Amino acid sequence: MTEEFRREPSNTEATVAGKIVRRLVLPDSRAEVELPVLLSDDGRLVRVHVRDDDPFAEETLSALLDRKVLVRGTWRNGVLRAARDDLQILESP
Repeated sequence: MTEEFRREPSNTEATVAGKIVRRLVLPDSRAEVELPVLLSDDGRLVRVHVRDDDPFAEETLSALLDRKVLVRGTWRNGVLRAARDDLQILESP
C-alpha cells in the first residue's frame, strides 16, 4: 500500500490531528529527503512546515516524533505551514 499525501488549495486554513512520523518525501526526485510528517487520523500523510525551522531538518517536528499532535495552519504548495504556537501535543508515546 502506498501512502497518500494530502494536498489542499493554497491559502486554505486547516486543523489536522495525527501522529508525527518519519517518511520519504519527494521519492525518486533530486529533492528526495526523509522528513517528519503528520500521519493524520484519516490515514493520509500531511507535509507540515513549522515557520522559522530549517525546511530540510524540521527541528520542531523532529522533537515531536511518535507523539499525537494537533496542527493549525495554512496550506501553501502542498505543505501545511504553522507557527510553533499552533502545534498542540495531544498525547505522548
